[in-house]
Amino acid sequence: MIRIISLHERPELAPALTAALIEAWPKWYGPGGSGDARREAAARAGRGLPRALVALDGDQLIGTASLVETSIPTHAHLRPWLGGLWVRPEARERGLGLELVRASRAAAKHMGISRLHAATASAASLFRRDDWSLIDETELPAHPGEIIGVWAIDLV
Repeated sequence: MIRIISLHERPELAPALTAALIEAWPKWYGPGGSGDARREAAARAGRGLPRALVALDGDQLIGTASLVETSIPTHAHLRPWLGGLWVRPEARERGLGLELVRASRAAAKHMGISRLHAATASAASLFRRDDWSLIDETELPAHPGEIIGVWAIDLV
């Protein structure tokens, strides 16, 4: 049975989240990358922002999403964000990404957040299916030629 919980409920899963972040974004979190997956996983185990949600199949982490204060530098004025959405390849095509987005929305609303943002170059259809609005498009220096959609949803 798959369930989605906040990492603060099972902080011992932080090493599994660290491994997932490295697997999902090896250029950022892997050797030579600028990110620190272990530090970020530990920080996301709290009850405030940042906060990670993890999808578990039994005790195996198969997906994650996080609520974070900021995301892409071109839109630093927008806060907060749903970021770090990832589903293990063998668990994809089962609707888990959408479940993680919806669980993130519910967690944000429970925290008193009234508007949530997200950025993606590859999951536009997922955000469209969940009634998010495309509010902008941008290109990031780290990803030349790739158009990033900036999405928002009101939670009130």
